[in-house]
Amino acid sequence: MKQARASINIFLLYAEEDYKLKAELETHLSVLSQKGYIDIWHEGKIVFDDDVDVVLSRYIREAQLILLLISANFLAPECYGKYEKDLNDAYLRQGRGEAQVIPVILRPCYWQLDFLAKLQPLPSGGHAVRSRHWDSSDLAFQNIVMGVMNVIEKMEQKNQIPKPPPLPSNAPQSPQQVQEEDEAALALINLLFSIIKKESPQAAIPRVLPLMHKSLVKGQDLEPGFKKYKFLEAFRRIEKYRFPIEVKSKKASGRKSIGSLMDKESGKEWMYTLKKIEDMGGINGQIRIFFPDNGNPPKVSSISL
Repeated sequence: MKQARASINIFLLYAEEDYKLKAELETHLSVLSQKGYIDIWHEGKIVFDDDVDVVLSRYIREAQLILLLISANFLAPECYGKYEKDLNDAYLRQGRGEAQVIPVILRPCYWQLDFLAKLQPLPSGGHAVRSRHWDSSDLAFQNIVMGVMNVIEKMEQKNQIPKPPPLPSNAPQSPQQVQEEDEAALALINLLFSIIKKESPQAAIPRVLPLMHKSLVKGQDLEPGFKKYKFLEAFRRIEKYRFPIEVKSKKASGRKSIGSLMDKESGKEWMYTLKKIEDMGGINGQIRIFFPDNGNPPKVSSISL
């Protein structure tokens, strides 16, 4: 019997201003996650029981593959400066064959400094995702995923780690099971929308905490990154969506677990794309719902309106 190896632990380090591009990259990388090649980690997926910078430094030190999402914002002292020592140490680990560091160029900037200049960037040729070189950002992200896969294959060959066997097909759900899950998800999303529509952000947070997955909760508040980039944005955009909500499409995210490295919860996550009111332009919003394998009630794992 062939031995399946554990997924390679990838850590994404990015500036706050590049959150949306990070989310696009994570979506493209999810195909590798779904096939068992990688396990993706970043600030938004971590429960912080300690100082944020201390925890992120630990993840950088322990990751096998580190993607640096490069932009002028990333290179600013308030981001790169905080982790420069950890990243230099990661570069030394790369020299010993213990890790791999890859600059992923999101926006045009002068990044070829210090040890970064010695690294092989993605996309190919160091052409930034947001540049005229690419007809679309999807092509740039596709190139990045292919580059990451090449690196993974080289790491496997070097360590003589067998590739994972094909994943077995998931047992099909009965129509009743699908309906029950969708009804639970819609009830959860409608409850969330009703709170957001009636309350101010600060008043809403205590009421929505029971609806959120524990990985998004810190003490009696929402995890800072989630609150800043996703939850508060919903208050500005919720009027664009039908209420009660209507789902435009649904698909599996490929995520098999959620939570910190020390406190993972297995399950499955569905991505629900929501319908907007007629004549409202822009990208449709999406809410992710995580269904734990242990039978606990589903929880909101992401909001992007």
